[in-house]
Amino acid sequence: MRVVAMIDEKPHADPLTPHCAMTVTFVSENKKFAFAARHDTGESVYISPMLAELAGLDRKSAGRVLVATISPNTDDVGSASNTPWRVLSWEPRTDVAPHLVDGEIVTLRNDLVEALACIEILRDHINRAIKRLH
Repeated sequence: MRVVAMIDEKPHADPLTPHCAMTVTFVSENKKFAFAARHDTGESVYISPMLAELAGLDRKSAGRVLVATISPNTDDVGSASNTPWRVLSWEPRTDVAPHLVDGEIVTLRNDLVEALACIEILRDHINRAIKRLH
């Protein structure tokens, strides 16, 4: 009789998330690692010392917006750490606004231009009223 043991194990594949915008939340002064918050989910992202240095992160970097390719933060055995994501590589993009996707950026830009036009109209009304008082 021949017994064959089958291990029902899924192959280890880290699904990559490219073009992930995030905001730096913490940089360790001593160990130089960092954390960021994903814009799409708010989840924490671990940034290794090497990649934090590559991005030029320091203690004043909190609030800085970066774009990177990330993957689930698991070790070789497959157990997850407290931080669900880790940065694999940075992308040279600076056109990302915090917490906004492309369509929202256009809408916000249009709203701001419209608000400026309203402010100009109000400024003209105020200036005319001040002139009448003199």
